[in-house]
Amino acid sequence: MSPNEIEPRPERPAAVRAVAIAGLALIVGAGLFTSFANLHAFAEQYGKAGAHAVVTAATVDALTLLGLLVALTYPSFWARLAFVIGLFATGAANGTVGWAVASWPGVATALFPVLALELSYKVVLGLLLPTRPGGVVTTPAESDQAGARQVVTAPDHPELPMVAPGPGPDPSMAKAERLDQVRALLDDQPDLTAQQVADHLGVSLTTGRRYSRQVRAERVAPAPA
Repeated sequence: MSPNEIEPRPERPAAVRAVAIAGLALIVGAGLFTSFANLHAFAEQYGKAGAHAVVTAATVDALTLLGLLVALTYPSFWARLAFVIGLFATGAANGTVGWAVASWPGVATALFPVLALELSYKVVLGLLLPTRPGGVVTTPAESDQAGARQVVTAPDHPELPMVAPGPGPDPSMAKAERLDQVRALLDDQPDLTAQQVADHLGVSLTTGRRYSRQVRAERVAPAPA
């Protein structure tokens, strides 16, 4: 096998996925039934009755499950917040009902179905809605195709030859050109300051002062005999 080949992932039997989804769905259903009963009892104990208690109990678990569904499918902050709030509310209500029955053992008994419900629901969503990084949903068929063997070949084009860099600008030529510019400036305006010379050349004040001094020194120096 060449290094450019990618080994396929092992196939995932559809029967295993179906059995897992069915079993986890039963756990989710049992957890919902238990959680709803505890939430309904909690709502009735603290002021709700009849349809109001039913709606209150259903709202808490619905917020938790739908928030988790959206959070696993899309990168949504509000979906994560809804899941956290719903999970806290259902845990607190179930724990309160369990504590009223048998203190800490009652809390553990009440919270275990809720924990099993949330974990099973998340696993089911992972089987039904595999996602790529960034929250893009893929279908199971696309997920299976991603594990198929892919052969990546090197690009078919000739290598470009290396080109040696050409010679850079001659510093002495650049200096001579700037000195000529300074001479022309001082011929037209002998009273230019070093700052004005630097501004005309687009250089620093130190460089402008150096060029200005050199040109002025040339003009006051005696001519050779």
